[in-house]
Amino acid sequence: MAKKILLSLLTALIICSLSVESSMASGLNDAKLNFTVQPSQNIIVKPAGKPAAANLDFRVKQSGTASDSNREPMDVVFIMDISGSMNDAGKLDSAKTAMKNALDHFLETANSKDRYYLIPFNKKISEQEGFFYPTGNALNDLGMIKEKVRTLSAINGTNYKDPIKKAEELLKGGNTNNNIIFLTDGVPTFSESVKKRTFNKVVDEECSWWGLNCRYIYKSVTENVTYTEELLTARDWYGNSYFVADEYFKDNNNRTYSVKNNSKDYLPTQSSIRSSILEEVKKLVTNNIKLFSIGFGTDKDIDMNFLNEMSNYTGETAIQAGTGNIGDILERISSSVLKPSITAEIQIDLNPFNGKVSLAEGSNAIQTEDNIITKQVNFKYDVGKETISELDFSIPLNFAEEGKYLFKDNIKLTYKDLNNKEQILVHPELQIEVKDDAPASFKGTMQLEKVQNNLRDLVKEMNSNTKLNHFNIKYHLEPIGIPDSRVEGSLKNIVIKQPLPEGILIADPSVKEEMINGQRHAVLILANQQTSYKNGAFTPDHLSAKIALKADRAFYGLTMPRAQVFYTDSRFPDKPQSTSIAASSQVLDAKVRLYSFNNIAYDGDASGIISKIDLNNNGKKLTQTEFPNNYGLKNKPVKNLYFLTETQASGLKIEYSDDSIAMLYFEPDFEMKGQVTGKILSDRDVVYDPITFNLTKLVAGKDINYYYKIEKDGVNEDWKPFAATDSVLLDAPGTYIIKVKATGGFAFGNDISKRITIIKRIESISVAPDPIELDVEKSISFNVEISPADASNKELEVFIEDTSIAALTDNYSVFGKSAGETYLIVRTKDGSDIEKKIKVIVTDPYIALDEIKFNKAVYKIARGNRLALKELLIFNPLNATDQEIVEVLSEMPDKVRAIKRGTEWYIEGVEIGYAKVTAAAEKQKDGKQPKASALFEVVNDDDQPDDGPAGEGKW
Repeated sequence: MAKKILLSLLTALIICSLSVESSMASGLNDAKLNFTVQPSQNIIVKPAGKPAAANLDFRVKQSGTASDSNREPMDVVFIMDISGSMNDAGKLDSAKTAMKNALDHFLETANSKDRYYLIPFNKKISEQEGFFYPTGNALNDLGMIKEKVRTLSAINGTNYKDPIKKAEELLKGGNTNNNIIFLTDGVPTFSESVKKRTFNKVVDEECSWWGLNCRYIYKSVTENVTYTEELLTARDWYGNSYFVADEYFKDNNNRTYSVKNNSKDYLPTQSSIRSSILEEVKKLVTNNIKLFSIGFGTDKDIDMNFLNEMSNYTGETAIQAGTGNIGDILERISSSVLKPSITAEIQIDLNPFNGKVSLAEGSNAIQTEDNIITKQVNFKYDVGKETISELDFSIPLNFAEEGKYLFKDNIKLTYKDLNNKEQILVHPELQIEVKDDAPASFKGTMQLEKVQNNLRDLVKEMNSNTKLNHFNIKYHLEPIGIPDSRVEGSLKNIVIKQPLPEGILIADPSVKEEMINGQRHAVLILANQQTSYKNGAFTPDHLSAKIALKADRAFYGLTMPRAQVFYTDSRFPDKPQSTSIAASSQVLDAKVRLYSFNNIAYDGDASGIISKIDLNNNGKKLTQTEFPNNYGLKNKPVKNLYFLTETQASGLKIEYSDDSIAMLYFEPDFEMKGQVTGKILSDRDVVYDPITFNLTKLVAGKDINYYYKIEKDGVNEDWKPFAATDSVLLDAPGTYIIKVKATGGFAFGNDISKRITIIKRIESISVAPDPIELDVEKSISFNVEISPADASNKELEVFIEDTSIAALTDNYSVFGKSAGETYLIVRTKDGSDIEKKIKVIVTDPYIALDEIKFNKAVYKIARGNRLALKELLIFNPLNATDQEIVEVLSEMPDKVRAIKRGTEWYIEGVEIGYAKVTAAAEKQKDGKQPKASALFEVVNDDDQPDDGPAGEGKW
């Protein structure tokens, strides 16, 4: 388990710890700093025999935007603890694996001008045991460091000082972006230094002539010696461990002199070891080297306060590795440290005060040999996002004499902005007056205290009343400022007002919240606490108070602002007093957590990143969101997380710090749209035009792949991949079941299905022939063509508008019933409302015979001759359909006789005389039967037969 934890921790920290000393490649960077300074009190007391004390309270405000960043070449020194305790629980193996993975990452991002170093350390550092110096080829160097790390072994104690000193020496004169990654699992237990010491040195030895009864001859000398301080672990009869101290030194003859040997008075030794380490850390500040400290283990294993003190000097913080929060911590470090940064330096020039003002103990500032106080602070920026934040810190000062101390043009803030331009801000003048008598005061400090979780691992659990997001502020108020032993009085009516940053709420209902100048404050009344002073002493000599607070949203790197304590000094009852309580340098991190089934949780952080966590596997991060992203999540602190449905399978509703909302989906969704109409379609809709479908809900996370599957009319296709921006066309008619699923990231793998039926309507109808012409009593076929040919419903309604003229018969055929015009109507039944009207013309070919007549009224015919009747008749109209003569009658057939031969009629003269002949045509459809009559005279051949004059025929 420890392997996985330390692996993740070191990998991400190293990746992220190379703070972007950025020169901006493009765009405008308006990132800037401003600052204000005020004294903790304007008037302070000079106690008898002691210096007066006051703080300068700084508030640095960062604002603006970083538009882009371009990493400069960097130098990185990996300092790796290989002391004996690293063998516990496989820590060394974990560290090796973590280092390997970190180096692999550097291989991917290495700049050719980067320089990488490795310094393993335990009780001492040895260049023969894993040391590595760069060769000028960053890629090769990283590979060689990996091999060096693989062969390391752990033994002996823990020496912080020497590796830090060596790193500082290595980084001098290199790249401007200098970083130390310091990994340790224990407290410092060893220090070796050269000191000037006065001691009784062995200069000779006297013995009897037989070599017995020897004694040393000593001489008091002062010389430089190699002085060693070491803490060793001892155990009592009950197995409890405790420290004992060894101190010894070697003279220039390499003779050892013991100062302490297994002494239980170890605290002075411990303090000396740590002081020597801090002296080396201060040199890092001078050379602008950042120190990122990693403490792996519990509070019993490591001293995070000391690691923080070390890193704070360089403007950074230390991180403690715990088993359940490694991934989350590293993620937050990654999002913060890789941002563009501005390193600012506070400068307070004390030279105008001629040695009367000095830096007090207990600060992370440095007073140089030139009598200038400096303090380094770092500020990070999100690319493309406006940043506005404030950082409070105090620098304690001692004042040796009474008087007025005017700070004019000697408090400065200097920095290089993100455009690499130097900025120097000079603070307006301020004054502190030191008097021989004034109201007493408090020297106030605040300490952040965990309740359950570590301060950098606060967790706001949704739907839970746990206190994983709770922390306390413990205030320590030390009364100060009694002018002399003759005065007496008391400090009472004490009230602490603590400004509350956004995202911090009061957790104790007995503490009120008050709005002061637009800022929320927790107001803590110390109702039963006061201190009295008499005979030059306070009773009690300190007061304490506590406020319970809680994180209400995610944040990273949050510091609490300085507080103000209000009180009354009984000697000055009409003058209420106040002084500041210095802000703590401790840092708070918080996240929001929502629990799901099977011990899975979802975490939201200060950058809006959502992570899926496996709590069964030591908080392993299964996946996380990204920014920027294409699924609608924002780069804002997360305040609340909720499941979209009770099944917990659809996704999350994310509420950000500004109350804006976003959705994170575990399963995709898609939208169907008519290609022609543009109408958004629903499940089980029936449509009459082609459709397209595309994703409307994207699944969050990395390495997301989308797939779709089509089932058409019961026939399945295989799953096919498609991109989040793809649109899929379905244009063939049929019933479809569309399924979509996602894999990777936050995807549950469930498929989403919708049904749609595409009906392809008829777009046009053509009929041939057009028009339709036919005779009465006749039939004619016609053809109907439909477009498109694959129309879903080809059923048509076909009918004749006037059925008295024509009628439909089977197989698309029209029968003519009577002469006239009508229409054949062809109409679709698929909802397309297309209708085709074809004109039908029915013609009747029958022409009735209105009349017949003989072309003469009287005809002469010779006896025995014959006349063809057809040649004698006139038909009206000439083109009548039925012109057949069906009957010819002679009134006197003995004179004139009608003879039919085949189909022709003839008139024959039989005997001399007269006869009336009547010819009848066939009966017409209207029932009429036209007839005509004429007189035929039979004469002899000699009488010149005459078929009669025209127009004289008889009807």
